[in-house]
Amino acid sequence: MTTQSLQTAKKQVRNNRNIVETLETEKQKSDMLEQFFGPKNLEGFQKKEVKPRAPKQEFKLFDRQEYQEKESTDSQIKELLDQIRQEVKAIKSADSALISKVQEAEKIAIDNITENQGVYNIRFLQLIVLYLRTLKQRIGESSTWFDALKTKAKKRGSLFANLSKKKGTQYSLSQELQSSRSVQ
Repeated sequence: MTTQSLQTAKKQVRNNRNIVETLETEKQKSDMLEQFFGPKNLEGFQKKEVKPRAPKQEFKLFDRQEYQEKESTDSQIKELLDQIRQEVKAIKSADSALISKVQEAEKIAIDNITENQGVYNIRFLQLIVLYLRTLKQRIGESSTWFDALKTKAKKRGSLFANLSKKKGTQYSLSQELQSSRSVQ
């Protein structure tokens, strides 16, 4: 049992190995691979030195999306600047008291445009146009209210004049009225 069992165990070990493992074990015993292929000679297989190549410089000939975006932003900015100029002219003709504020908004909007224009500039100019339009509307509303108050005041006159007409000099020369109207 011992002799036969050892031989069957060796056969099983040999059967479970792959070819490379068996060749290596045989090589260790008898250098069988050197017999087949000859001694190792690595002189013909030396590694060549690889020189690093300079990276190619990339460049764009044409980028359609970038071109369209630039053209659209430029045209929108020109339109918005024209609208701002028109609104400024309309406000200047409407009321002379707000000219300084309107000129300040005009300077901010028109003079501070950079070369690298983008979506930010478009949004900023749209806000200024909206500001100027609401300012013009408020000027119109305020002038309407002011005109209405003027006509009412003309129709009814001043309170002092009306009471003086009704009550006469007793009202206009009264001590109470003089003390309330005097500036100390």
